[in-house]
Amino acid sequence: MLLRARTWAGLAALLGCAVGASGCTADAGPVGMVRASDQEVTSIPETTVKEQTIGNCWLYATLGWVESLHLAHSGEALDLSESYLTYLSAFTRITSGAFVFGTDGEWNTGDFFGQGVELIAEYGLMDEGAFVATEANASRSARQEAATKAIALALKPGAALGTPEARKDPVQVRKVLDGAFALPKAVTNRMTTAFGADLGKTRSKGAKIPATGFHDPARMIVAKLVDGHDVTLDEAIGELDPARPVTATRDRKERRGPYAWQRVEFEDSRAMAGAVLRLKKALNAGFPAPIDWYPAWDSMRASDGSFQAPVRGKGGWHESLVHDYEIDVPGHGILPAGTPVTDPALLEKTLAPAATIKLLRLKNSWGRETGPLGARGYTDASWDYLTWEFERAHIDYDEAVEKGLGISAVVLPPASWDGAKH
Repeated sequence: MLLRARTWAGLAALLGCAVGASGCTADAGPVGMVRASDQEVTSIPETTVKEQTIGNCWLYATLGWVESLHLAHSGEALDLSESYLTYLSAFTRITSGAFVFGTDGEWNTGDFFGQGVELIAEYGLMDEGAFVATEANASRSARQEAATKAIALALKPGAALGTPEARKDPVQVRKVLDGAFALPKAVTNRMTTAFGADLGKTRSKGAKIPATGFHDPARMIVAKLVDGHDVTLDEAIGELDPARPVTATRDRKERRGPYAWQRVEFEDSRAMAGAVLRLKKALNAGFPAPIDWYPAWDSMRASDGSFQAPVRGKGGWHESLVHDYEIDVPGHGILPAGTPVTDPALLEKTLAPAATIKLLRLKNSWGRETGPLGARGYTDASWDYLTWEFERAHIDYDEAVEKGLGISAVVLPPASWDGAKH
């Protein structure tokens, strides 16, 4: 998470207490498939690393997951619009009144994978160039940064969205957001045609995804199961679990369904072994996994940007995409991240309980200036670091301090995906 002209102290201040970080770095060039040298032990196809400018890491991880699944199955590298989902996230948050402000009283952009896929389930996906034409090939969105500042100002007392009544008016909220994102009439008209002036006609209420510039999750095949079933993105997302726990401040929107990926908490030591096995299986099969974790800046090694135990210093919750791992296999030794392993027998040995993960390699939304050589834009977090118990801020943003691990949860496929292929 290196910046051109900012210090590490200033960078840490950007993270805050939300699941989200912010950074800016050199342009990575046109968005597309990553270089062959970026392919790792698990050989997970990925699109190019992007760089967030606000606290919406969760959307970059969510769309990175979608882009990777689609690329692996179809061979097509998509550049999906985080800006589109950022707009919709702001709209749903403001109009619903749910977590509009953070604990500091300011507009907050943090959230979780569950909210990201819920937006996709309701509004589909849009190409970046179809939503913000000038950012069609950009790895960093200046538009999101400008829009966030404009939204924050609009939420101030006396401004356009300064009262609860104004925030409940979807047409008024859309007017503010359209201006904040500088959307041309052609874009707003397409959204109105598809979802109504109040964006209330979602897919669950009969909306049809436009054929041009959009992608319908019902038509996107992301995996083939051992029984021959083609899994759509809709099925991988699943539906909201009505029995999910909801705190006073946060709904993580956990999913259910026979093929739905699910958030698996790492806080329960009794469940950790099973979660680690599922993570290994997913990565070995070529499927990346979204992860909630806690970057603490004093634990970041300057030479390669990796996070090493113990957990030290200030930080904040963040979401990335697990792309690869390094593991010690009994009778064989270390399988390092960044070295492809194609021997099925050797990969099978990685699933043994005695085969211990040494680090996770994460596709990150911090740009491409940091990370291990040959995999710039990726971040290594040692397993000792992720499983280090420390006093940390609670992930539900209430500023409570609790004792917990550097990893909170990973989103993983269910058992129905065992043996799945691209």
